[in-house]
Amino acid sequence: MGKDKGLIEFNGKPLIEHITEKVRLITDSVFIITNQPGYDRFGFPCFPDIKKDCGPIGGIFTGLHHSSTLKNLVLSCDTPFIPHHLIKHLVEQSGVEDALVPRYDEKTEPLCGVYDRNCKETLKMLIDERELKLQNALEKLNTRFLDLHRFDDFDKRWFANINTPDELEKYQIKPKD
Repeated sequence: MGKDKGLIEFNGKPLIEHITEKVRLITDSVFIITNQPGYDRFGFPCFPDIKKDCGPIGGIFTGLHHSSTLKNLVLSCDTPFIPHHLIKHLVEQSGVEDALVPRYDEKTEPLCGVYDRNCKETLKMLIDERELKLQNALEKLNTRFLDLHRFDDFDKRWFANINTPDELEKYQIKPKD
């Protein structure tokens, strides 16, 4: 993309704002895990990865390390279509599991989930062993899956990642002539 994805403007605002605006409707305890400058302008605490070059599992570990709450909502900044009602439902449904993660058609979405701070040690162990696939972590954690087909309005686009300029263009709202 040429620069950090969360700062790229999408439909009138940076990608990260699409997520933080929805999360702020649920909680005031929001922070951003980033290794890039520029995120402090959004008014949230920002933390770099504790373990570098570990991908999403490293980001989740860092978030849990800095968290003061037992249950923690984790969202990727490049999925601006995740609806507020799904985020709220995840938070409301989280319980004794280590991770509550959406699933549809056998596809899991671990970067939109609720993680218990107590799974931090398991994530650290996997990082130390360089086992960095988040799917493998979910298998080692007490993970519960939320079936998204139970939502009448479910749309796979909720999890559309914006990773390329073509995807950015594809999902932009076009001004009407």
